[in-house]
Amino acid sequence: MSSTRQDSTRRKHPPDDEVIVDPWLNRGCRDQRLPRGSEFLCAFDCWVIIDAVPVATFVHAGQTRDELWLAIGIDHIDPLAAAAEIMIHGAPPPPAQLGVAVSKARRAGPEATPLELLEILFRSWVGHGAPSDFLASGLVSGDEYHALIARLEQERADNAERAARNETEIVVAARELRLNPRPSGTGGDHWRANCPRTKHSLEIQARNNLFFCGYCSRGGGPEELQALVDHRAAWKARQSRS
Repeated sequence: MSSTRQDSTRRKHPPDDEVIVDPWLNRGCRDQRLPRGSEFLCAFDCWVIIDAVPVATFVHAGQTRDELWLAIGIDHIDPLAAAAEIMIHGAPPPPAQLGVAVSKARRAGPEATPLELLEILFRSWVGHGAPSDFLASGLVSGDEYHALIARLEQERADNAERAARNETEIVVAARELRLNPRPSGTGGDHWRANCPRTKHSLEIQARNNLFFCGYCSRGGGPEELQALVDHRAAWKARQSRS
């Protein structure tokens, strides 16, 4: 077997990492090659902000981990042909990207099912992207794909309803600061709000009266949220004067 198509289980993972998720392939995908023995799951559009990006998914069962591989930006006109090319050559043509989006350790139990891996991927996209139109089936059919999405959407709707009934001090503070807090649907006390004067969101845990922004590495309670708003307003004022 060539070195470029080696078994992906040779990549080092900490032994206690049950699930590793890289939903947008931010850890790098240069020279990544789809391992031999991988199987095509399905292709679909991922809705990101204002555009639909066609993606293809593959599953690889390694010796110790099950992996969902993601090809972003494949040919939208013939996704089946695009998936077949990746299976043959190990990688998509530029500018499409390929990498491991989900890696799940296999303990004593059976291999993770394709739908389990897709569910992990879809959950990791919440708030940033969403699966939309189904394009082509492999191990996962269109009916299975749509059933999974419907179940996750119902779960988020139920969570959002519970969160809306339990506003706390930090949610009220975010609203008074005009940050548009809204239930995220990921949990019964989970909210999102606009991170002040940016184009991304921050996370709110209503039960604990805490917020956190991973992009800005800022967090805290209502007082820290007010301080963040004041800091951004002062920065904007300095920018306007310069």
